[in-house]
Amino acid sequence: MAVGTTIASTLPIYLIGGLAVQIETSIAMTATILGAVVASYWAASAVSSLAVGRAWIRLSERGSLLTSLSLSAVSLFGVAFASPAWPLLLAWSAFAGMANGLGHPGSNALIAQNTSRHRRAVAYGIKQASIPISTLLSGLSVPVFALTVGWRAAFALSGLFAVLVLVFVVMTVNPPRSGPQESAGVTAPTMPASLRSFLWLTAATTFLASAQANSIGAFLVTSAVTKDISASTAGLLLGAGSVVGIITRVGTGVFADRRGVTLNFVAAMLAIGALSLAAMTLPYQWSFVLGAVVAFGGGWGWPGLVHYVVSRASGPYTAQGTGIVQAGTYVGGVIGPFCFGITMSALGVDVAWCGAAVIGALAAVLAVYAARGEDRIAHDGMRGIDE
Repeated sequence: MAVGTTIASTLPIYLIGGLAVQIETSIAMTATILGAVVASYWAASAVSSLAVGRAWIRLSERGSLLTSLSLSAVSLFGVAFASPAWPLLLAWSAFAGMANGLGHPGSNALIAQNTSRHRRAVAYGIKQASIPISTLLSGLSVPVFALTVGWRAAFALSGLFAVLVLVFVVMTVNPPRSGPQESAGVTAPTMPASLRSFLWLTAATTFLASAQANSIGAFLVTSAVTKDISASTAGLLLGAGSVVGIITRVGTGVFADRRGVTLNFVAAMLAIGALSLAAMTLPYQWSFVLGAVVAFGGGWGWPGLVHYVVSRASGPYTAQGTGIVQAGTYVGGVIGPFCFGITMSALGVDVAWCGAAVIGALAAVLAVYAARGEDRIAHDGMRGIDE
């Protein structure tokens, strides 16, 4: 259910990015407009994520998942059947963003309640692997749909997928008998100050990390075309990078369950991602391809580990903690792709990727400082409260 909900809520924005070249033929959409569409998605995600974090006492996992899936279906069908001009893409993208912001806290709380702590990291890794699954499907949709029956068909079929997951949740998850507050595991009204401080520092880290990472999914295909790579090959490149992202997220989850990790491990991944993005600026197709594929693993393979660390530190405050940290992720998703699109239009694709590499390096540095905050939580006796 967590994977299905996450795929449904992220497919709209990654389909728009993966099919941008084909969408431009029927809707006048420049790189700057694409950045604005992506920004509207992450802005709506940030607002809804903070809202669900604060109002979690009145919201159950079932309610958040059903609302998320409903909004995802509306967004996907809207793009498929009611998007004659790019301004409507902004609206449908915002619907999808709200779906994304509502889906993560519910999914994470569901995992925290029903997964052994010895398997929790790989559970979050599998759940977060659904995001590169979305980019994989988006990449494959270029040769399968966009170059054959048209790009709108990809959105229509994705909308049907969201409806199927919604039906599955309705049939599987029962309404909470003891009220949303007990269902969500909230046992105290006030979050400890040390935990709140750590969460906001982690949110600042994910803000920078997301700013560079989401530009990869949104602009990889259009950037590859500027490197004289065909649209179909660019779509397959997006798919190949997505496979690396899936393997990385699940594999690091397995590693974390066996050995344990902190945000220092995330910092190392972000540093590798920054070097990969820098390689994409070299004047060679092979360096662009290699850098893009590795960036999916390093620069964009960290979310599952962040969710695991936040869950481990937050205990019964997992839903609220997710809301805070994801808000940083979403704000980064707003600013990063929007600035990337403007930079790409004004200064070229290489300068844009160079800027993304610098941001990734700064995120790695901030992750090291955030790791110290987790140590303070452990010292205060908060870490592992749900164990």
